[in-house]
Amino acid sequence: MKNFEILEEGNGVRLQVRGKTLEELFLHALNGLAAYLKPQTAELKKSDMKEWLRIKVEAIDIATLLVEFLSKVLAESDLKNIAYAWATFEEFGENFLEGKIFGTKVDNFDNEIKAISFEEVDIRKDPASGLYETVLILEL
Repeated sequence: MKNFEILEEGNGVRLQVRGKTLEELFLHALNGLAAYLKPQTAELKKSDMKEWLRIKVEAIDIATLLVEFLSKVLAESDLKNIAYAWATFEEFGENFLEGKIFGTKVDNFDNEIKAISFEEVDIRKDPASGLYETVLILEL
């Protein structure tokens, strides 16, 4: 089973994400975001990512935290032309995170994302698999 799946639908893209822990779910969502922006980044290892940035995000709940985290990463990616695909979290809770994001400099992105929607974000733990899962809508 993949950590994330990118499903293109009409004028949007759905990113289905799963992880053993909430931190892993966030990391896999970051991987999926980077893979959509620049598919080659999906093959990179953390050691290949020379660019990094400290990140701190606060939100009212875990679902909002995920969208705010990815939105902040997306803004930094656009600003610096860096495909961020890895993260380490020094602090992580239901409504806050702090850590570092890692990426690689790119000349351009293959795809563009305008925003990440709050619409279908509902983080749940699947009782059968034991994995946390959610769906993100990437607005193009």
